[in-house]
Amino acid sequence: MMLGSSVLPRLRVRTIRALAAALFVPTLAFAQAFPNQSIKWIVPYPPGGGSDVVARAVGAALASALGQSVAIDNRPGAATQIGAEAVARAKPDGYTIGTADSGTLAFNPSLYAKLPYDPAKEAPAVQDILGGQIDLMFIDLATGLQHINAGKLRAIAVASPARLAILPGVPTIAESGVPGYEAFAWQAVVAPSGIPPEVVTRLNNELVKVLRSDETKKKFFDLGVEPTPTTPGEIADYSISEAARWSAVIKAAGIKLE
Repeated sequence: MMLGSSVLPRLRVRTIRALAAALFVPTLAFAQAFPNQSIKWIVPYPPGGGSDVVARAVGAALASALGQSVAIDNRPGAATQIGAEAVARAKPDGYTIGTADSGTLAFNPSLYAKLPYDPAKEAPAVQDILGGQIDLMFIDLATGLQHINAGKLRAIAVASPARLAILPGVPTIAESGVPGYEAFAWQAVVAPSGIPPEVVTRLNNELVKVLRSDETKKKFFDLGVEPTPTTPGEIADYSISEAARWSAVIKAAGIKLE
């Protein structure tokens, strides 16, 4: 899993984590004013899953850096739409941010005829495979690693372009006979459209520091997550390119969800 960060404009993609180069520098007066209250981090998945674990780890470090608490608010359901809509409808003041992933930004726009947000998944299925109701599935490593290590699941291949350092003995799908296959999960930190650029810059600067820290890298390595600080333009372009790529796949397969 790659962890990225962005701010969506109704979930518009404008990144948080790497905004410094693209947005304005905050004035001293503003820097002293923000943040002056706790921050809510909306996670569109239930507690205990990979996305929740990542948000809580980053949120704790972010709270320390900002001097304000960061409260995780789990809003699971509807393939991340419930959480995404909650972020999109929040006041754009920097005090509500959220997790968005490849499902939110790249898959849903083509899968659903109507979304409650404008972009510019994971627990019952896990229980089914652990219980033997299904034989095979793609699973985020952050969610599946504990079960792989416990011997409850067997990793057949990874969908990343290269083997993972934490599972060096597991081949890539490309190595296993499907050249060029690449479909790994990624996440971004998002905020409502209209958020002041100074706020985005402050949040991004602190998130970059957190993601580059040795403590975070070690914690995420153990989870199978790779922190990837980037710039607002890069994450925006990546989200758009991923949406276009998966739109073509979804349309070619004739997949449509209500």
